Order: sequence, then structure tokens, then C-alpha cells
Amino acid sequence: MGANKGSCVKHRIPTLIIVVAFFLIAGCGGSGSGGGNDGPVIAPSPGTASGRLNIPPGNDLELEPNDSLLQAQTVTTATTVAGRASDPDGGFQLPRGNRVQDLYRLTATEPVRIVLTIAEDDHIANDLDLFLLDSSGAVLQVSEARNTGIELLETAPAGIFLIGVRAFAGASSYTVSFRTLSSLSSDAAVEFFPPGVEIIPSEVVVKRKGKPSTQALNPSAFASKHGLSVTAGNPDDVELMTLDQSEASVEDLQQKRAGVAGVKLKKEGHQTSERNSLRSRTYDAIRRLRLDPDVEYAHSNYRLKARRIPNDSFYPTQWHYKQIALEEAWELTTGSDSIIVAVIDTGVVNHPDLQTRTIAGYDFITDPTVAGDGNGRDQDPTDTGDDANGPGIHSYHGTLVAGTIGAVTNNGVGVAGVTWQTKIMPLRVLGKGGGSSLDLAEAIKYAAGLPNLSGALPPQRAHVINMSLSACAQNPTERAAVEAARSVGIIIVAAAGNNREGEPGCPPGALEFPASYDGVVSVAAVNILQNTAYYSSFGSRIAVAAPGGEIIAGTDVNGDGNPDGVLSTWRNPLNGQNSYAFASGTSMAAPHVAGIVGLMLAVNPRLTPLDLDLLLAGTHQQTTRRITTDLGPPGRDNDVGHGLINAAQAVQAAIEIIGGPPPTASILTVSATQLSFDSMLDTLAFSAVNAGSGALFINSVTDNVPWLTLTPASGNAPLSLRARVDRSLLPTGTHTGRITIASNADQNPSATVDVTVKVSAVGDGNVGTVFVLIVNPQSFTTVAWVETSVGQDYAFAIPAVLPDVYFVIAGTDRDDNGFICEEEDACGLYPDLVTITSGQSTPTINFTVANFVTSPATLQAALAELPGVDSKRLAPLPENGGPLRLQRLR
Repeated sequence: MGANKGSCVKHRIPTLIIVVAFFLIAGCGGSGSGGGNDGPVIAPSPGTASGRLNIPPGNDLELEPNDSLLQAQTVTTATTVAGRASDPDGGFQLPRGNRVQDLYRLTATEPVRIVLTIAEDDHIANDLDLFLLDSSGAVLQVSEARNTGIELLETAPAGIFLIGVRAFAGASSYTVSFRTLSSLSSDAAVEFFPPGVEIIPSEVVVKRKGKPSTQALNPSAFASKHGLSVTAGNPDDVELMTLDQSEASVEDLQQKRAGVAGVKLKKEGHQTSERNSLRSRTYDAIRRLRLDPDVEYAHSNYRLKARRIPNDSFYPTQWHYKQIALEEAWELTTGSDSIIVAVIDTGVVNHPDLQTRTIAGYDFITDPTVAGDGNGRDQDPTDTGDDANGPGIHSYHGTLVAGTIGAVTNNGVGVAGVTWQTKIMPLRVLGKGGGSSLDLAEAIKYAAGLPNLSGALPPQRAHVINMSLSACAQNPTERAAVEAARSVGIIIVAAAGNNREGEPGCPPGALEFPASYDGVVSVAAVNILQNTAYYSSFGSRIAVAAPGGEIIAGTDVNGDGNPDGVLSTWRNPLNGQNSYAFASGTSMAAPHVAGIVGLMLAVNPRLTPLDLDLLLAGTHQQTTRRITTDLGPPGRDNDVGHGLINAAQAVQAAIEIIGGPPPTASILTVSATQLSFDSMLDTLAFSAVNAGSGALFINSVTDNVPWLTLTPASGNAPLSLRARVDRSLLPTGTHTGRITIASNADQNPSATVDVTVKVSAVGDGNVGTVFVLIVNPQSFTTVAWVETSVGQDYAFAIPAVLPDVYFVIAGTDRDDNGFICEEEDACGLYPDLVTITSGQSTPTINFTVANFVTSPATLQAALAELPGVDSKRLAPLPENGGPLRLQRLR
């Protein structure tokens, strides 16, 4: 309660500093300049700077009174409210005697994430909790973590809810944000908890920078600094860190150190408290790690799921091989025992149709409960079950996938595999409830013969990786593993996903990973009629399609008396007997492609990932042969990519390109295939580089929309490029465009980058008092400042600014500590440097200021994109004994 700031203390200019990525000093009105001289100096006459801040709708202040059912403040799924709660204040009485000081009313039509960010740094003395109530005030969920700056809850799919903020101890300003899960990023490097995946509470994946800003701490000391412990990892690579799941001992110790005495108040103790509090603490741990200048990235660990539509029909009818001309391919080759395909999945069972095809693998499941085999990581990748369809009803998913790639063939029994001789390396990452993203990343590195957290390496690395699994989220640890594997020549194939109709947190068309990472062949599925399967995910990352089948009750398109699925090796979980089963899904489509790549490598062991990319696109310089059959409109489309894979054409093309590209071939690649501008960012950078050898010139950089500006328009690679959006030309909503880079490269001469920009409505938001700072980009000294607010329509004018070049930034100071643009604040940055001319006015410095939802990391990125900003002026700053921060010094 009480959103107004306390008394404001004016800072003397010579002492002003700016702390970035996360803080900027705030003044309290007026203007000034730093420094001084011993003798008289004739100073140039100052200029003026003025403009207006746009505060988008949904950026609101708490409106009092809001402490009863009738007075609850109405919010929407696009609202972030800034408020204040204090323990002595009254509030709405809960059944167990607790009170919530502030109430908000939300009507939701889909699941909503609610994040409470606490402004005060001392979270023991100032402890706020978050409550989710039904419309009558009954408690549905509680997050009441101790000693955390974040409380987090998610609503049911639809309903009218009350959200309560309680000051359990002390007082603090706060922000509380409301966002639909479908609006959140799937990138774990952006969104702390990506939607649509099962977060593993208490686990955080961390990668530290190679060159720390101070003396490097050993893993235990580094983790302890952040209230964590190291479970596994290597400080030179990635580390898995975990929270102490019991908060009581941590709080008791900290209270003793702080000298807190007296009887402790009791938390609510709701049945949801423990789980939600652990999730909130995990979320907060990621937040704190990302503030540490020695951390390259930190993200959540989450479950991946096998992507198969289960069934229980059996019959050895493999229509799917004729659909992709496999018999014709077998006339050219049946494979080679020297080629290895790694199957990263649930492991495999000891099946007679696989025994002679499998080689040694590894079990990468860290959690013994998930593994179900009595231990964690070990050298036995046997599938001990995943309870996918109920207790004891296992999918044996990896066995189905492995059989499609390489079941023993031409032996008179069972089924045939795509390859007859290729070896299969089973790597187990999926168990009971799925598998973790970190375990997947380590398995990818193992398959590629690269160092990994198991400490083991295969006798011979794989040539192909198949991943028939996915999650509607991405993270930098998986991405780095994929990039590392591809860099050593591994061809990576993955199922596109079975999310055509959408699911909670993962709407139709959402990207699924690992299939959507750059460098992965994303495989969609078709049915027996060569139509896109009803479940197959779609989108811009689909590369190719293969048979995935459809199993629909009462449907038998080819009249053979069997389901129209893909037949493969299996084990019946009801009797434990090895058998065969029909299955459908992109999980079954991907191994068709992985097996065909194995056949291609058998005739051309020098085949590279880039060769396959170019062959799929039909742009390989050494052959005009197409290895896909176009099924939809001419050219690539979002349902089947470049078309249905043709095994015979693929093998023939592999033969034709033996010898590889000329040694001086240049190859165009881009650093990013997608750019996303949120409500604060106006500029983003990317680059065009030569992945081959020789010289490469970028002929043109163009776009297909009027609101995008690109610089430069051409140049020699590597070429740094800058994209800037002009939202003034756009209505409210989300807009997309495309950048096309054309070059004189010998291979892959053009590339595209998809652009997404979010536009908020103009201006009826209210974030309270905002401080506008004029800052020297080299010294990071604040040379002038002014206050503005809704009463001034957020217009500002600074009358006396010395001539020079500056950047302009604005933000609130809700905890009144002299710093703007902290996590609880609203913040905005003018997207260009501003030149102040002697005696002249510089008007129309107009830009957007909005509340942060989770982290002000975008501020650091935006500052880094301004030309002329001294990005080297970074130094660690311990604040209140907390994690190191980044400080811009004078």
C-alpha cells in the first residue's frame, strides 16, 4: 500500500555514478555538471534538451484503497503494477488469520504467470508474500518463500481471481506483473521459466565466464556465494547447482547473524506453499546469478518429453519405406558398419532385432528417481521404463526409434530398418516423467566425442545424432552443445514435435527444441497419403518431412487390416516380452531421416552438415539433384519444409558430391536467424560472416517492411549489422518482417533473418515519478537531470546542458536508494546518442519508459548497441553483501 516515494535526497553532481547493467543514479530535479577547474575557463553556452516519455498502457500504480473484495484493483494480463505493502497496515483477513494488504482482481481466459518483485534488498527484514484467491477470497495458491526477491504463481486456465500481496515482515515497494503463458518467450536465456515445460525446482544451470572480473572462485565457494551447492559440472564448462530445499535453517542462521529476536510469525502453510516457494526461490536464484558479472548465462533446468503418439497395435507392415523410395536406395547401399547413429532417447531394451546393431552407450539421467534403475549416470543405457502411460506401462520409445533406424534386416524375422548395417549408440536421457535439458546437452557432447559432465568419452564418436524428443523451450546450454557437435561434423536430426493443435504454454506454431536450433534438421511428419499428419508441428524451422503415420481408431487407409502407423521394434510392458508395435508421431519421422543420412555417409563419408543443408534446399553447387519430393506449394513451406525425403535421390546425390567443396569456397552464415524487439528495445545487432574460406562480400542487406532500418547496406564479411525499428509507423500489436542478406558467396549466397516487434499502445500508463538523465557515454557521468510525472504528461525539458554527445536514459527510483532502473523500476533508453549544440535546442527526445517484468538485462544490451559507448568501463560492485553487480565508474 502507498505507492508514493519517500522524501527525495538530491545528489551532488561530482559524486554521481551510474551502475549498469542494472542501476543508474537518480537525481531529484534540476540540473548540474560535474568536475571543476583551478582557473577561469570560458565555457561554451549550454544547449537545451527536451522531449516526452511514452508510458504504455498496462504500466500502472497501486490505487488505494484496495484491501477488500469490493475494492480490489482491476488488472489485465498486460498489466504491471507498482505498489507498496507494509506489515503494520491492515488488510483483507484470510481464513487462517493472515492478512493481505493489497488485492488485485484478474479475469483470465488462459493460464497467467504472476511475478512479484520486491524492491528492498534485505528480504529477511522486508518479506512480502504472494497469494492467489478465488473470486470469493478462498486461498487457491500461496508463494511465501523466505529471503527471496521474487514470488511466483501461475493461475488455472481460466477464471476470475484475486491476487494478494502480503507484508509478512517489514515493508517494501514492489511490482507485480501479469502475463499469459502464451505471451512469454520460450528461450530460457530470456524467460527464467519458459512456458510449456516442466521446470525442475531447485536446479539451475550455470556457465561462468572464462575471464572473471575478479579472482575466480572454486565451484563450492562460487555456489555458496549465491546460496547454492554444486551438484555436477566443470567451472570451465557448465555447472548444475541446486538450492537447499529446506528454507528454515537458512532463515534461522541469517536471523541470528542479523540479531533478530522474538517469536517468529507463522507462514500460511498452504498445501501449495512448499512447491511454489521452491519455484520462487529457483526463479530468484537465476535472477541473482544473472546479476553476477562473472556469469555468462544461467537458466532453469526442465523436462523434455518423448514425442510419440502411443498405440497398442502390432503387425509387420512397413508401408512407410516405399513412401520414401527406400528399396531403390538399397540398390545403391544398405549402409556401413563404420557409421554410427546416436539415439538420444529412453535407452533401448535387449531386443533380438537390435542386439547385433547396438554398441556401447551411456545413461545420462542424473536423477535416480527419474532413471528408475537405482542410480544416476552410468554406463548402462538399458531402458528400465518411463511410466509414460501409467505405473509400469512404459513406452520403450527409444527401442521404437532405434528399430526404425537400424533393426536387423534381411534375416527373415521381425522388421527392417532404414539401414542394414549402421551401428546404433543408445544414449539414455528420458526416464520417469521425461528428462532434463542439461542431461540432453551432455549426451549430445558425448555423442560428438566432446568433454562432458560424465567424464566419459565413446571409443568412437557418432556420425549422426537422432533426437525424437522436444520441449517448447530453448536454452543456451543445449544450443552450445548443438553448435559444438555440428562444429566437429556431426549431422543432427530431431523431431519437429507433435504440437500442431497447441497445448498449455505451447500454442500452435510455437518452436520446439532441440529441433529448432540452428544446425539441426527439423523433421515433420506425413501420413500414409503423404498429407501433413494432424499432429505435426509447423513453422519456419521445419527442414524436411518423413513418414510419421496416423493411428486413428477405425481407420485403415491401405486396407491391410492394420493401423496406419510406423511399425518398429518394441517391448510389451504388460508381459515384458519383446515384440513389435505401430507408433506414430514426429518421433517416428525423424529416425527415417537419420537412417537415410547413415546411408548417405556410407557412400560419402565426407558428407558434412552443410552439405546436407544445401542438398535439402536444392542449392548444392555440385549437383542439381533434389533429395526431396515437393508436397505443398512450390518451394519450401512451413508444414513439410523442403518436402518429403527421398532416400534413393539422397544416396545418389551423396555419391555425386564426393570430393566436397573447393578449398577456397566461401559460405555465408548469419549470427542470428531471428531478432525479437520487446517493448523497450529499438535496436539490435547481428553479423554476417564467412563460414568457409576466401573472401566474401555482402552485396546487399534489405528488408520487406517500411518500419525497419538496416545499416550498413553492404560490406566485406565479417560485417556487423544493426537493425532499428520505428514503432511510429505501426499500430498496437505484434508485427513481423524479414531481412535478406545477399552476397557473392560460393555456397549459400543468401540468408534471411526473421524479425518480430511488439508495439504497445501510446501513453495512458502511469509509473509515478521518473528521472531523466543526460549521461556522458565515455565517463558515464550524469551531467544533467530532471524529474517528470503523469501530471506533466511525462514531458521534460532540461535547460542547461553543456555541448557534447550524450545518451539519455529515464527511470523510477521506487526504493528511494538513489539508483534508477533497478528490477522493481520502470526504465527506458533513447535509442541513439544525442548531440547538444551550443545555444541551441534539441527537442523531440521521445522514447518509451515501461516497467521491467523480470530483469533489466535488456538495458545492458540496449546500451551496448549505442555507438560510442565505452563498454569497457565495467567493474564488480558488492552491494549489501549480495551478488556482484556491474558498475559504470566516473
